[in-house]
Amino acid sequence: MALELFTKKGGRSSNPKVTIARAGYIGINSACMDKYFKGKSFVQLYWDKEKQIIGIKSVDKEGEGVFTLTNEGERRPGSIAGRSFLKYYEIDFSKSRSFYPDWNEKEDMLIIKIK
Repeated sequence: MALELFTKKGGRSSNPKVTIARAGYIGINSACMDKYFKGKSFVQLYWDKEKQIIGIKSVDKEGEGVFTLTNEGERRPGSIAGRSFLKYYEIDFSKSRSFYPDWNEKEDMLIIKIK
C-alpha cells in the first residue's frame, strides 16, 4: 500500500480570494492581502449593478466613503465591515460565498465578479 502522509496543516490558499460572509463583512485572504493590500489600512468600495461587480480600491487616508481594512499583521487575512455597502446595493449575503478576484491595473482596483 502506498499511503502518503499529509503534512500541510492549515487551510491557507496561495491564490487571492475574497469572501462575502453571512455576517455582512468582506473577508480578504492572506494571499490577497499580501499581493494587493500589504500595509494598507483603508479602502473604497465600488459597485457595478449591470455587470454585478464589486471593486475594492486602497486609499491612503480616511474620508467620505472610506472603509477600514482590518488586518492582524503579516500573512494574516483582512476584513472590511461592509454590511452597509452590501445592504445598500442589495448584494446577497444570506450565505457566505467566496470568489477569486481579478486585478484591474488601469483602475488600480481589485475586481470581484459576483454573478
